[in-house]
Amino acid sequence: MYIYNITFPIEASRLDKLLGWLRGRAVGMLSVNGASSPQLSIVDNNGCDLSGPVAESVALQLRFSTMADFGRWESETLPGVMREFSVEFAPEPLFFATLLRLLDLE
Repeated sequence: MYIYNITFPIEASRLDKLLGWLRGRAVGMLSVNGASSPQLSIVDNNGCDLSGPVAESVALQLRFSTMADFGRWESETLPGVMREFSVEFAPEPLFFATLLRLLDLE
C-alpha cells in the first residue's frame, strides 16, 4: 500500500481559497484511476508564538494499492490537476509531494 502526500504551504489569508479548491475541485479530480481514501490535514500551530507573516500548511493524502496504480495515476491524472493549481494560485503556487510505502509493524 502506498500513500501519496501533497503538501501546500500557503499564506493564512489564502487558506479558505485553497481549502475550497481542494474540496470542491481537486479531491474529485484526483480520486480516480486507482487513487482512494482522500484525506485533508493541516499543521496545527495552536499555542505556538508565530512572529511575522503567518502561513499554513495543508496536506492531501491519497492511497494506492500498487506502484503500478500510482504510476498510471501520476502520469495520467496528476499533471492536469497540478497545472490547474499552478494557474489558480499564481504567482506562488507552492507544493511538495512525497510517496510513502506502508510497512508492517511486525
